[in-house]
Amino acid sequence: MIIFLYGPENFLARRRLEEIVGKYKAKHQSGLNFQIFDAEAEEDFFEPLKNFFRSVSMFPEKKLAVLKNAVQAKRESGGLVSFLTDEKLAGNEENFLVVFEGGAVDKKSDFFKALNRRGVKSEEFGKLPPVRFKEWLKEEITKKGGEINDRVLNELSVIFDGNLWLASNELDKLLAFSKTITAEAIEALLASSLKLNIFETVEAISRGDKKKAWKFLHEHLNQGEDLNYLVSMISYQFRNLVLVEDLRSRGLNKPAIVKKSGLHPFVVEKSLNQLVRVDRKYLRKIYGLLNDLEIESKTGRTDPQTAIDLLVAQA
Repeated sequence: MIIFLYGPENFLARRRLEEIVGKYKAKHQSGLNFQIFDAEAEEDFFEPLKNFFRSVSMFPEKKLAVLKNAVQAKRESGGLVSFLTDEKLAGNEENFLVVFEGGAVDKKSDFFKALNRRGVKSEEFGKLPPVRFKEWLKEEITKKGGEINDRVLNELSVIFDGNLWLASNELDKLLAFSKTITAEAIEALLASSLKLNIFETVEAISRGDKKKAWKFLHEHLNQGEDLNYLVSMISYQFRNLVLVEDLRSRGLNKPAIVKKSGLHPFVVEKSLNQLVRVDRKYLRKIYGLLNDLEIESKTGRTDPQTAIDLLVAQA
C-alpha cells in the first residue's frame, strides 16, 4: 500500500506521518522492518528502497518504509515514477510505503500523477483558514487538558496568525503555567517568548546588519528551533512591520493601530520601536524578497536554510 502525504501545511503533514509511524511501531516493535529513506539527503536511496521491499523478513511483520523529499530526486525521477506505479506495491497489504513531501507539489508532474491515482491513499494538507485555525487551537488546548474562553482564544488566534509551528511551540509553555489560558498569562509568557530575538533578528535584517543577523539566527538554531518555524516567524514579524508602518503613515496612534490591525499590543509596540530605525523603501524591498523566498521554500524550490541565507545575504 502507498500513502502519499503532501501540501503547504507541513506541520499537519508531519503530524500525520508521526501518527502513522507511531501506530506501526506500537504494533511491530522489533523495528527491523521499518526504515526511512531521504531522497534529498541520500545520494543513493533508490536501490536500497527497492531492496527493502524485495528482501525476505525474518519476522512475520508488515514492512513500513518512509520516503521523504522524493520531488528533489531528479536523478532518479524516471525509475522512481515507474517504481511508484507498480501495482504490486500499491496493492500489497503487507508492505506499506509512505511518500512524504512537506510542501507543495507540481500537480502536473509525472511524480504527482503516479501518486494521485486509484489504489494510492493521497492526503493533501493545505493552510487552515482563520475559522478552522481557531477551531484547531481550541482542539489542541482541550486535548492537552487546558481551558480557554472565546475572548482569549480570539486574541491567541490573532497572535499566532495561522502559524501552526508557532502555536505548537508556545501552547505547551502557556499550559505548563496554568491549565486555564488567560490574557494575563499571554502577556506574561507569550509576549516574552515572541521577543526571543525574533524582533532583534528582524531589525538586524531590515537594517542590513549582516553580522548581527547571522549572530541572532545562529542563536535560534542553537536553541533547537525548527527552520520552517524560524522562516515563518521572520515572515510573521516582517508582515507586522509593513502593516504597522502603513497604519502609522496614515496618522494612527498606537491604540488605533492595535484596534485596526488586530495585533497584540506588545507586537505593535515592538514594531513601532523598530520602525524608528528602518527606512520605508528598504523595508518594502526586504518584505518583497522575503515573500518570494517563502513561496520558493514552501513549494520545495528552495529549502528553509537556503531561504534564510539568501535573505541575509541580499539584505
